[in-house]
Amino acid sequence: MSTVIKPKRSETALSIPSTGALAVGELAMNVTDGKFYTKTSGNVVKEIGGAGSVTLQDVVTNGASSNVDILLDGSNLVFEGFLANAYETTLTVQEPTVDRTVTLPNRTGTVLLRESGRNVVIEGTSYNTTLTTSQPTAARTQTFADVTGTIITTGNLTVDGTTTGDTIVGEGDALAYSIVFGS
Repeated sequence: MSTVIKPKRSETALSIPSTGALAVGELAMNVTDGKFYTKTSGNVVKEIGGAGSVTLQDVVTNGASSNVDILLDGSNLVFEGFLANAYETTLTVQEPTVDRTVTLPNRTGTVLLRESGRNVVIEGTSYNTTLTTSQPTAARTQTFADVTGTIITTGNLTVDGTTTGDTIVGEGDALAYSIVFGS
């Protein structure tokens, strides 16, 4: 007659045995999840065997890599900083309506994110330059010419409408414009 061996078991989804429920080396299983557990001599319950025991931390720790896509079904990537506190950065995706591809450039630097406004902020070492628009009343296009030079703003103009430095003054569509070369 054969002997049936039955490890400790649970049929409750996501149930993991407590350290007090297992002796060191004793096996337990969650039948619903298809996972096995044991307790180490360090009094830690660990999942053993099967693909369920592989975590991204295991992959990173072991220096492994993957040559297949990682599919996150509705999940986010959450980045904890060096301090385990209440602040994290979460990378999430809105529900796509078609297949999309986001490509990171082959360069070092910081990814620029669009905030709720429509400003472009150019960071300097001490101060920033912000490019913004007033509330448009119609579709507008501003084109930067394919030339090197200084952009003239109302801040460059004197009371009589002239600018400082060497300038070229022209007329176009009844609108006077100036281009400053040098300073």
